[in-house]
Amino acid sequence: MRLLAETDVPVAAFKGVDVTAATGRVAARSGHHPPRSPAYQPCFLHRDFHPGNVLFTGEGPGLEISGVVDWVETSRGPADLDVAHCSTALADAEKVAVPWRELGRDDLTPALLTGKLEDYLYALFCRFDG
Repeated sequence: MRLLAETDVPVAAFKGVDVTAATGRVAARSGHHPPRSPAYQPCFLHRDFHPGNVLFTGEGPGLEISGVVDWVETSRGPADLDVAHCSTALADAEKVAVPWRELGRDDLTPALLTGKLEDYLYALFCRFDG
């Protein structure tokens, strides 16, 4: 099977195609069925939540999150999406910390950023867990 990107069929040729229905037909024909989406409580999502979009105030042990910026990709959906996006960013906290250090915030080490954001995510889990 060739992927669309490997063909010379223009993407415009698929305008109006019901992708969900087509996926269901292919799944039925192949004997594989895509998993159903789990139930979730819709909430407001940032959709680009990572340490680079978090504002901090204070220094050292007094460092606190003071705000979150870059709300252009917001939507509604499961909170897990923001948690997953942030988790992937935290996996590379060194990369995220570099721009802050270039702005003179040498105290915002990857370890400190990771710890503060994990504390914040923990608080969210506790708040919405039930």
